[in-house]
Amino acid sequence: MRIHQQTTLIPVRYGSLLADEQEVIKHLTDHSARYQTLLAKLDDCEEVGIRMTLVDSNNEANAQQASGQAYLLARKHVYSVPELAAQQEALINHTLANLYREHRATLSLFNGQRSYLLSYLVPRATLMQFKEGYFDIAAGMGANVALSGPWPPYNFSE
Repeated sequence: MRIHQQTTLIPVRYGSLLADEQEVIKHLTDHSARYQTLLAKLDDCEEVGIRMTLVDSNNEANAQQASGQAYLLARKHVYSVPELAAQQEALINHTLANLYREHRATLSLFNGQRSYLLSYLVPRATLMQFKEGYFDIAAGMGANVALSGPWPPYNFSE
């Protein structure tokens, strides 16, 4: 974290393995252009996350027992973004436009609960404005929305 605060870096995900120093050097040499482009994109940025906890009105267990069609509809529900979350995402993106470089959204499980994670690549120069803008609209979104970060830009480093 201390290195990230002082310079731009490319976070590496767990499971990235290279056998020895020579393999690291070869990999960096072979992919130099790609990493230079990525460093330029991530330059002087932080990742900020906004997590929406999704409340399920669908009971998947009952759907599994009812029929194949009900099961498939329940599975479709698990992989779809609820309308309220999509509306909140649009509000956040509109309100915070020009304060971030890039945005990503993913559905996931967090503490056993479905959630919708919005990740933003935020220049350090606009980080405080980004947070202030978020807090200005957060109260109107309810308790199911939470801000986290800043973090190294993991979701933007592939």
